Amino acid sequence: VESHEDDHEGESEIERYELRVATASSPSATVVIASELESVDQTLSESAALLLIGIPLVAAAGAALLWNTSGRSLRAVEAIRVDAEAITSSRGGGRVRATSDDEVGELASTLNDMLDRLDANAITLRRFVSDASHEIRSPITNIRARVETGDPDHWHDLRNDVVGEVERIESIIDDLTYLARSD
Repeated sequence: VESHEDDHEGESEIERYELRVATASSPSATVVIASELESVDQTLSESAALLLIGIPLVAAAGAALLWNTSGRSLRAVEAIRVDAEAITSSRGGGRVRATSDDEVGELASTLNDMLDRLDANAITLRRFVSDASHEIRSPITNIRARVETGDPDHWHDLRNDVVGEVERIESIIDDLTYLARSD
């Protein structure tokens, strides 16, 4: 669309408007809608400016939220690691702290259950070693007593007693070896 205006010297000046035109027609009428492209361009440039500012702000806010959330989770995992290290250096007996009800808390609970089983196994193992030690010590003590107090005139009887006790020790050692291999 062009419009002509006269200026004070008698020359004409042409104004130009760029329009966006949309038409819709039906058998009885035609509707024409027009708007200046200048307002559309202005809206687009304002939207672009808002996006240039908004996208980095939203990205920074998302990064900060992610950093905070992951940091909180990793602090809980680090606390579990520190507790586990303290338990290891103290030779057991402790438990890790379960600080939340999420997956990290479930991990702490699972580790505590595992530590309970390990402690129970350690107690059983100590009891077993103590019992095995006693079972081996008894025949050795019997052998020593027989040899120290034995009558040299009855050396044959003493020898039979010592051989019987040595066979008992061998049997205990064979049983222990079998248990160690089957474990």
